[in-house]
Parts: sequence; structure tokens; C-alpha cells
Amino acid sequence: MSKTWTLFASALLIFPTVTSFSQSETLEALLWKNRVILYFADEKGTKALADLIQIKSTGIAERDLKFVRVNGPLDLPFHYKLADEELLKLQKHWSFAADQNTFVLIGKDGGLKSRQNGALDLKPWFALIDSMPMRQHEMESKSTDGAESDVAGEDAENPSPGRRNLIAADNP
Repeated sequence: MSKTWTLFASALLIFPTVTSFSQSETLEALLWKNRVILYFADEKGTKALADLIQIKSTGIAERDLKFVRVNGPLDLPFHYKLADEELLKLQKHWSFAADQNTFVLIGKDGGLKSRQNGALDLKPWFALIDSMPMRQHEMESKSTDGAESDVAGEDAENPSPGRRNLIAADNP
């Protein structure tokens, strides 16, 4: 029995435990791979969001959503931790008010898609995302292949000229 325990303990040291919390330096790392919800939330808003994520986890995963809390990282499912300097830039760029829960939806292309104040309601954002051409392509590819495909394609190399890339916090 002690030999088994030793092997188990060794495996834990060799293979770090998997958490729901990922780290990235900037939002650029998520571009063309994920849709991002940036948010500023107090304790009550964060608790409500944690409950919502638990309920809507399948829809969140299907739509490649990642969350970034700009007023401090959290170890919650679908969350990304950014460098402190990046968080400060985002707070300033998006004018998050300290007295209000605010959520900003950023598309895979880096463009602003929507903004909500108060409690997050994912239903209209799921509908908005599902109406987007990139998401339509993802759903079609998934239904015909049964697997995800690279949806960035040529669009990633040639974003629409009129699109304003809002991921970069230092470019107002």
C-alpha cells in the first residue's frame, strides 16, 4: 500500500494538477481562438457570475468564451489571468466604473460586440454570437465534420479594413 501511495505522490509532483485557471500575458494571445468577456465585478457580482458559469458551462465552451476579470484574477472555470500591467491598461481603456458591474464582449476578431451593466445575461450574447458569420461557420463545420476546424482562415490574415481592433488596450 505504501508503494502505491508513493507512486501517486510522485505522479502529482511530475504532473501538475489541472485547474480551470489559465495564464496569458495579453489578450492578443486569445485573438482568433476565443471570444472574451472582460468584466469588472464586485463580490456579489462575481458570485452571481460563478453560479451562471456553472449553469451555462456547455454553452460557454461551445462558443469558445473566456473570461477576464479586470479588477483582479479569479480561479473560476473559463477564466484567464493577465499580467497586472495589462489589467491596468484594460481598466483604463474600457472605463470600468468601480461602483458598477460591467461586462464587455470581445469577438475573436478583437472587435467590441456588446456591453452590459449590472448582472450578466448570457442569453442575448449567445444569440448574438450564434448570429455571427464566424460562429455560423463553426457550427456548420462541427455538424458536418463532428469536430472543430480552423475558423480563422483567410479572415485572420485579412481582417475587414473598417474593423477597429479593440483588444489592444493602448489603442483607443
